[in-house]
Amino acid sequence: MKSAFSILLACMAMLALLTLKGSAKIIRQEGPDCALLIRCNHYRHQDISFQAPEADTIQMKAVLEKLGFAVTICTDPTGVEMRHALESFSNEAATKQRGQVVVYFTGKAVEVAGELCFLGIDSDAEEKAPIAEESLPLSRVYASFQSIGAAHHYLVADSCRFSVKAETPMRAASTLPEDTTTWFSCGSGEASYATAEFSLFTKAWCEALADSSLNDSDKLKRIVDHTTELSRASKLDTPQRPGFYTNDLKAIFPHPTEFKKPETK
Repeated sequence: MKSAFSILLACMAMLALLTLKGSAKIIRQEGPDCALLIRCNHYRHQDISFQAPEADTIQMKAVLEKLGFAVTICTDPTGVEMRHALESFSNEAATKQRGQVVVYFTGKAVEVAGELCFLGIDSDAEEKAPIAEESLPLSRVYASFQSIGAAHHYLVADSCRFSVKAETPMRAASTLPEDTTTWFSCGSGEASYATAEFSLFTKAWCEALADSSLNDSDKLKRIVDHTTELSRASKLDTPQRPGFYTNDLKAIFPHPTEFKKPETK
């Protein structure tokens, strides 16, 4: 009887583990500089799937690996799976001395009371605040950076930033941690655009980093200007302008810039 009970417990533990992992596909590598790429393009509550995030992740992975990063990819996670993927990545990254750490997200996101929330594939929150289990808030990414303690951390977010109303009050969004640079593909309340093949911001970001002939300050200008050029080439009425924030002037992109108001034709 005791043996049978032990076997039952083991089976229940295994089932719980499998349930926790869910359907998200995670591929890991190891190295001193590391990156977590999260892509969400097959949302359960919509009939069509985004095609750009898949190409975005492939391009981002190629560029980062060329720069020496070990890349972990998390594909189509739910909100809970996204949080577990970040936690697992952070715990592993914190075990070794890291130079640079990148967390990249491509998919859907909303802003709730100033807090940007990345949406898992189980979320349908486009006009309402997502429930906690369906999203990964920006503050949680910043907390993971603090636990990793690398020389520098980068958050690269390629998503729209439309605001939705919260039914219950939320705490204020956390401030940017030290040694951290955050890139947004657009300003607050603005849209982030993509063609059928790629997202405009990710393409510009990757091309700038891959061009070894550019110096650091030129890379910044290239990312902003090229994203705008791509949006105009796509015949958008409002050109998309990304921006970034940093509190470490020794970062790869050393000159903080504010979002500029989109130009209108």
